[in-house]
Amino acid sequence: MSAFNLKFLPNPDLPRLAWLAEADPASREVSIIHGPAVETGDDWLVEGVWDGDFAAGKFHRSEAFFGSGVRLEGDEVHFPASTGSVDRILYCRTDGRVLVSNSLVLLLAKTGARLDDHHDYWRECLSVFKGVDRFDSRFQVVHPTIDHFHQVFYENLVVTAGGLWFQSRTEVRDIDSYGTYLRLMREALGRIKDNLGDPGRRFPMAAFTTVSEGYDSTAVSALVKDIGVTGCFAGERLDRPLERLIGPKWRERSGPVVEALGLEPIVHKARRKEISEDELYFLATNYPKRHSGHWSEIGHHPLTSHIQENCRVAAVFTGYHGDLLWTPGTHPKYIHQKIRRQCLSGLNLAEIRLKAGFIHVAVPFVFANNIAQIQEVTLSEEMAPWRLGGGYDRPIPRRIAEEAGVERGTFALEKKFLSDRYLWPVNRSLRREFLRYLKEEPRISRLRLWLEHAMHLRPIQWLLKKLGVTMPRRDYYFFGPETDFFYLMNHWATHKLADQTAALLDRR
Repeated sequence: MSAFNLKFLPNPDLPRLAWLAEADPASREVSIIHGPAVETGDDWLVEGVWDGDFAAGKFHRSEAFFGSGVRLEGDEVHFPASTGSVDRILYCRTDGRVLVSNSLVLLLAKTGARLDDHHDYWRECLSVFKGVDRFDSRFQVVHPTIDHFHQVFYENLVVTAGGLWFQSRTEVRDIDSYGTYLRLMREALGRIKDNLGDPGRRFPMAAFTTVSEGYDSTAVSALVKDIGVTGCFAGERLDRPLERLIGPKWRERSGPVVEALGLEPIVHKARRKEISEDELYFLATNYPKRHSGHWSEIGHHPLTSHIQENCRVAAVFTGYHGDLLWTPGTHPKYIHQKIRRQCLSGLNLAEIRLKAGFIHVAVPFVFANNIAQIQEVTLSEEMAPWRLGGGYDRPIPRRIAEEAGVERGTFALEKKFLSDRYLWPVNRSLRREFLRYLKEEPRISRLRLWLEHAMHLRPIQWLLKKLGVTMPRRDYYFFGPETDFFYLMNHWATHKLADQTAALLDRR
């Protein structure tokens, strides 16, 4: 029998897949507040899929685990993070207890901590690029007694009566050829499909893929089609005013890939007027101040809305991390058994996926710790027919797609990004509220704020262009580099959601 006892406290008002555990080593009690679609067993809780038997609940031992959970084993409590850095768990210590959650918003709400509006979140966001073996886990917050939260990527956080420690779940395999790699991937994906479709799940799980012209999503869609996943989201960036009248037919760009693979497209375009107040969950993330990569993944709003309205839970297969794993000649600093990344993409979905109810299965992370061997396969003679050269060339996914029936020339013509850059919310109600929030900032002039807002309106930019007025492309026209609206918007959204969540916890 375990030295700890689990106590489940379901809360239907929380996001579907959110959970927060309070582990007390002194009393051997672990109380877990959780949303209404989280799976539970006698000695575990999980929101995730993995390459193993669902009933056994050994997700904490899987090196292809996507999601998060809690697992008792002997006198230890394991809190496994996803094996893809598109997700994380966070924890803190307070009053002799350890609080762990898959949601920053929920941990803030429970503790009463706040983001530090004067802190540059560079460390919190970018140090993970160094790899799980090197990054600084501290996450700055403002609280009377809690100095920091801590982030956990890839590993298990293990809590015992004597303290806490971390455990890796990865191992290096012998991947000596494209055939070996493809076989291992297909076997792992087959086990994941069995897991998500297990009849023992209380909440039946749907499965979707994403598709575009790019290499990574096309290859992933080809792989998961073999395990029966045919529903796809052909995402696009936010539409622009007048684009539907004078721009290219963006809807058709991924059409050849969808048709060649026999997929069933569900939704396409993220229209501005259809962005709901769920945008808050896309914005409740953290970026450094004045960071050049200020991007929102609001283009996935149609995907999250569809899942929220039509599914209880879903798994979404994506190609995140394929850029490093499958590109020939990836920089040596990324050739390491401890997975390292070069961008924040995917982590922006950490809160919205909990609300919508989906598990983010970033397929390239499966066996990604074997990147050295995968790079050797990429550069091997057998892959020469699929190495085309140039700045955007990925022979492994190209071969996967072409052998699945996607014709060369219909995909991967150039790199495109789904992410969007903007300075204030797209949803009108949220935008008005955020602009009111900015007006209360003593350092921000209301006149300059009004002018800045006007200059970023697409009709104004279009009109100036028609009048022959050439304006340089700038983030800000009336504010200096000391101002960062995206940073302020992230904090505002996180504060707002944390306050709402705290009210829900108090009410229950």
